[in-house]
Amino acid sequence: FETLARQLKQLVTTERVAGCSASLVLNSNLCVTRTTTGSSAEVAKSLDELQDRGQLYLSLGAGAKTLVSTRANIDARHEQAVVTVACEATLQRLIEVVESCGLELKCIEAETIALARAHGVLHRGEDEPALLIQFDNDGLEIAVAHRGNLLLDYRPGGGVSGEEIAAVLDQHHARLQRFCQRRLRDFSLQLRKVYLAGPADTVRAAERRLAQRGEYQAAAFDTQAASAYWERPSTALGPHQAALIGRALQEVHAADDSPSPNLMERWIAESRKHIRPILLRSGAPIAAVLLLAAGLAVVNLRMAGITQTLSQQVAELRPAQLEYKVIRRKVISSREKLKNLQRLSEGAPACEVTRVIASIGGCLPDDVWLSRVTITDFERLKLSGASYTESGVYDFVRYLNQAPGVAQVALEGTGTAHTGQGPSTTFDLNLKLASDAADGATAKPQGVASR
Repeated sequence: FETLARQLKQLVTTERVAGCSASLVLNSNLCVTRTTTGSSAEVAKSLDELQDRGQLYLSLGAGAKTLVSTRANIDARHEQAVVTVACEATLQRLIEVVESCGLELKCIEAETIALARAHGVLHRGEDEPALLIQFDNDGLEIAVAHRGNLLLDYRPGGGVSGEEIAAVLDQHHARLQRFCQRRLRDFSLQLRKVYLAGPADTVRAAERRLAQRGEYQAAAFDTQAASAYWERPSTALGPHQAALIGRALQEVHAADDSPSPNLMERWIAESRKHIRPILLRSGAPIAAVLLLAAGLAVVNLRMAGITQTLSQQVAELRPAQLEYKVIRRKVISSREKLKNLQRLSEGAPACEVTRVIASIGGCLPDDVWLSRVTITDFERLKLSGASYTESGVYDFVRYLNQAPGVAQVALEGTGTAHTGQGPSTTFDLNLKLASDAADGATAKPQGVASR
């Protein structure tokens, strides 16, 4: 694990992939893969038996074992299940190593499952099953795959070199072929195609040895075809990377890929279980905020209704408002006029015009009448009138000279006119009031009759 951690940290630093997701592929030394087929009941029974026997795989290491499985329909009546078993302590250590390097581990799967996927994608046109052989430092692992699905995983005992591969295949070929014929219900099927993966020297030796026998169509995995999916030079891909390519191709062909056991499932479920209380605790303030927001929304809706009602009432009172503005302007104008009149009244002389007019009326003879009285600056008056006799005009002038409050009387002119009662003499007089006219008496001079 120390070597893995050191090399993985170097890779992350060199390629600058910190924070990216990662997947691991385990060989048969670290996990065991089993397949079972049959009806739904038979598959369920086989899975229960594997669950019971899973703790007996002591070669995987001491301690509890993790068992994950996937099921897929073969037809309307039959299913196939793929089971992977690994030691929990090993998985925990691998997870810690990957996460310590700054990567997010999302999948751990068996090597043979990845090889089957690589065969299905890189050799998509083939319809018959094939033998997949993975060489490693401890020997080899044999898998049977069909259209990208793993049918069987088998690891022969003891170390086997590339030169000895033909003997191993001869020993197990008949049993593997019968398994494929039963599994695919085609008893004329011949299991001849062999695809090799592993170190380049071992793969070349095995390919040469099988070619000499002539019974098998052996070839290394066509890893060069995988270069079409990534921007990498084709020389960077080799048969030793076939399983890794198969795992990476799952991301490209996830839609048409059958489900495969992921040893990370329990850890993912556990992390979700631990996250749930955190989310619940974090959700309480959020729920309170949402509840407060809902309450405010209700209040806002209610206030919106009230606002709309008030707006309608304001619209109905709009004519009255306009009328109020007109009346208000009139009131302001009237107040200004009143102020001006008050100022004029304060600036007017103290003379009492009413008494002066009454005094003038008392000086009128019986046959004299006034048609116009014009007051100028409260000191001068102009009188216009007429008399049936010319002597009446002169009597009126004489009486005015004797009237209190009158300082001077001047007869400007006389004329003649005709009325309904006969001819008359018209006249125009100018009067100048005395300064003490306000104190003058209104009594008529002696010998003048009141009208």
